[in-house]
Amino acid sequence: MLFRRTYCIIFAGGAVVAIPVPLPLNCNPPIMDYPTQNGAGHFVRPAPRILQPNSNAPRLENQSKKHQDLIKALILALQNRHGVATTHASFPGYSEPEKMGRHEPDTIGQDQTGLIHIGEAKTGDNDLSTPQAKEQFIDFSQRTMKSDGRSVPFHIIVPKDAEPKLVSILNELGLISRPNVVRWVV
Repeated sequence: MLFRRTYCIIFAGGAVVAIPVPLPLNCNPPIMDYPTQNGAGHFVRPAPRILQPNSNAPRLENQSKKHQDLIKALILALQNRHGVATTHASFPGYSEPEKMGRHEPDTIGQDQTGLIHIGEAKTGDNDLSTPQAKEQFIDFSQRTMKSDGRSVPFHIIVPKDAEPKLVSILNELGLISRPNVVRWVV
């Protein structure tokens, strides 16, 4: 697969660090409101993009603002902490994630080693203990890379008040100690 480079800018103690993040040539990069590096090596702020309607518009209409905020937080956390470039998300400006097994995740991204990362946001408002949510947790936590057999990291983000319920469900499903299941709390 051919890749192009985009840059993630991190401000660490006043210093600016540019980290190259590979993105497949055929994907739309995430909308960035931070400076990016141009061909001459200078950092520039891109012009705002006008979002065009995309294939995930109907799904987005059914999502709560709380769910959308969690997806956005997960996209940013994965980018900043793990160098994951989100390629698909149930969020404005991204292509809709494709079904993985029985379900569509909220986010799909790829890190610098080519490892896929799957993300799911749960509000805790009656969406954690449903049969569908439990199926998602089991299915997404068991994914492996076809190319080399590595376990695909599965990231779950919930609000702080929903964390005990998430831990209980992951315990019930036998997933709490799986190293590829990553919990995020906001």
